[in-house]
Amino acid sequence: MSTPPMRNQSQDREYPRLLIISHNALSDTKSNGKILTSLLCKWPENNIAQLYFWNELPSQTICSRFFRLRDHDILRANLTGTPAKGTEIDPSLLNTELSPNAAERRSVFSSIAYWLFNRRMALAELIRDIMWRASKSITPQLIQWLDEFSPEVVLFQGSHMPFAYKMSLWVCERYNAQLQIILSDDYTFVRNKLSPFAWLNNARYIKWFTKGLMKSSASYAVVPAMKAEYEKKYKCGNIYVASNCLEIRPFDDGEDISSVGLKMLYAGNVGLNRWRTLRKLGLCLAELAKEGHVATLDIYTPSPIPESIQQALTCGNSMSYKGSLSTEELLETIQQSNVLVHVESFDRKNMLVTRMSLSTKIPESMMAGRCLLAIGPSGISSIEYLKQHQAAVVICKQNIEEIKKQVMPIFNIEHRRKTAKTAYELAIKNHDVEKIRELIWQNATNQTGDLK
Repeated sequence: MSTPPMRNQSQDREYPRLLIISHNALSDTKSNGKILTSLLCKWPENNIAQLYFWNELPSQTICSRFFRLRDHDILRANLTGTPAKGTEIDPSLLNTELSPNAAERRSVFSSIAYWLFNRRMALAELIRDIMWRASKSITPQLIQWLDEFSPEVVLFQGSHMPFAYKMSLWVCERYNAQLQIILSDDYTFVRNKLSPFAWLNNARYIKWFTKGLMKSSASYAVVPAMKAEYEKKYKCGNIYVASNCLEIRPFDDGEDISSVGLKMLYAGNVGLNRWRTLRKLGLCLAELAKEGHVATLDIYTPSPIPESIQQALTCGNSMSYKGSLSTEELLETIQQSNVLVHVESFDRKNMLVTRMSLSTKIPESMMAGRCLLAIGPSGISSIEYLKQHQAAVVICKQNIEEIKKQVMPIFNIEHRRKTAKTAYELAIKNHDVEKIRELIWQNATNQTGDLK
């Protein structure tokens, strides 16, 4: 929801060569890539490179050196008995209007790989990890690319797949590089306890996850609960709390109240069954409109979603799916809104996935000067965080009648403004990106961090 800050290459600082390893490419708009772009925007461009594993092209302005190694590259290598052929991204393809979509045009072969590995089925994940063995993924092209850059620090964005940890540790060993790990989600639990493959995957994951924590000079947990649990469970130190952060900007609560009814906005991912919670909110708003409390909810997602979910997110005049927005369009849409919405799924499986996560759009919404409405189950970090600090109108029920009852405070402008101000002050305290940039630099240069 914010434009990446201008690069400030301080001449009086030493910046080691930093290699980012992650599933997603750097981005100015998409969540995982956006986190990295924001944290490293002041790092000198010549001292940054990225190795990533997803079928997309970077869309950002801080780096021009990329190597992509995808699942279907690995699958083809295993089927043909040859090393995988990764791709060094041509800089001329970066930062064009077509680049974010160009890589999404999949061949039949890549579509099969995407379907197989993106479903998060236990057997498919086991096959995926086995296929990413070193004999296939560490290619001559990759070694040549890495040799030319010769990283001194590896910043690894934590993954749910062991092969990503193996790759990061291999790079650190080959180049005697320091390892730092960003832990934005928790993957240490067994997703399907009835599947023997899920238990096997978990054992493989914990083995390499633990090795990563022990090797790292610094790891960054997204919430305090994650730091506390990992330090106790894995007997490791050097873990810092680094919640999703952003640039501090002046408070602006100048919402437009001239129109009839409230304008509500949800801009984010609807996966992990979040769309079901949004659906219930839409039904609630439809009933409230009949009682004279008019509010409309517009929904935008960073990527296209299935037609069936688009239809579920359309509810008369009360809720509608509107597609995607550019960064500039999103900022303008926020300014035209009265209420920003965050939701989480209530089903047990997805509660395990999100229990120690903090969506990137939560601090962004807190900084926006608009009241935040959050609906989700008690016990997961994002909901508890907002409830504890009274930084949102928080609803922990999924019954439509309960939602109707508890959503009523958002129709009071003074309550909205008070809640927005509280959220803004919390964002300044806990989500100032400059603090985390400084901490990453301190650790990368063996300075003494003070935010642990």
